[in-house]
Amino acid sequence: YVVGPDSAGANPGPTCYKKGGPLTVTDANLVLGRLFPEFFPKIFGKTESEPLDVEATFIEFTKITSAINKHNVESGKPKLTVQEVAMGFIQVANEAMCRPIRALTQSRGFDTSKHALSCFGGAGGQHACAIAKELGMKTVLIHKYAGILSAYGMALADVVHEAQKPCGLVFEEQNFSAIRNLLDELSQDCRVSLKAQGFDGSDVVLEPYLHLRYSGTDCALMIAPDDVKSGSDELSKTYGDFLSAFLKRYQKEFGFTLENRFVIVDDVRVRGCGKSKTPEEQDIESDESTPTPIKLARVFFEHHWMDTKVFIRENLLAGHKVVGPAVIIDKLSTIIVEPFCTAKITKKGDI
Repeated sequence: YVVGPDSAGANPGPTCYKKGGPLTVTDANLVLGRLFPEFFPKIFGKTESEPLDVEATFIEFTKITSAINKHNVESGKPKLTVQEVAMGFIQVANEAMCRPIRALTQSRGFDTSKHALSCFGGAGGQHACAIAKELGMKTVLIHKYAGILSAYGMALADVVHEAQKPCGLVFEEQNFSAIRNLLDELSQDCRVSLKAQGFDGSDVVLEPYLHLRYSGTDCALMIAPDDVKSGSDELSKTYGDFLSAFLKRYQKEFGFTLENRFVIVDDVRVRGCGKSKTPEEQDIESDESTPTPIKLARVFFEHHWMDTKVFIRENLLAGHKVVGPAVIIDKLSTIIVEPFCTAKITKKGDI
């Protein structure tokens, strides 16, 4: 049983996309009853107007099941059903996802059981509960836009434009005017660039930096200034005290500073940040009653089929609890609530 790391992508996609693609984890979830073709858009096949092809997926899984059972018979192992084989691939996929999480947590001394699992991606909700169980985690958070969370985050993220120019001047008062002119020029460059991307003056934050080093050394530090109000010269009044910030940073990095040594400005940089106006998510309607499923479906869990309630995400209100096994169908993803798990809808509409 091998899963990944290659992806079938959107084209040709999984076998069920009807474009000649290979069997994938999506196909495994399909034969396990965890995906419902009637809730998918009809955008598949050569004409991109057909539904998911369940039959094609079953045919391909039957072939691979026959090959596995032939090996099992020869080695004295019991035969497996198509669903047991598909479940095997799901378990391999889940373990492949658990491994890097363990590497980033347990190997660094963090206890995963004391953390929550954050889930994103259209297929993430199909595996989140099972992965949390494997990692000993008690809580999974699925954002209401989990299926498009990367794109949603990019749309709301701050936009950054950086401008930099070489300088090569000694940091002393007679050069402050030239250094300030460079900072002014780069600041204007950032403003113009960010304005072209839809940010006006009130949304733009400018961060000045000087790349400073002691004369005769080759270790330069990128320095942001101390408090803008400090200093008496025009550079410090406008942008802040770079020299005191450099001395503090140098002392912290190396444990000493150099007396009677010029400080050289290698480069001048300005970082402009266009602050996105993130809309406040409104609370959704609340209800403490037991939600009503749209239907009962047969879904395969572990070693057997189970009667499973199916809910439409839009019908669930804040305070609703869905006891597993259950499937929550969203416009952007399908969420599997495993047996012995309970889904709760938050006031913002997350799960």
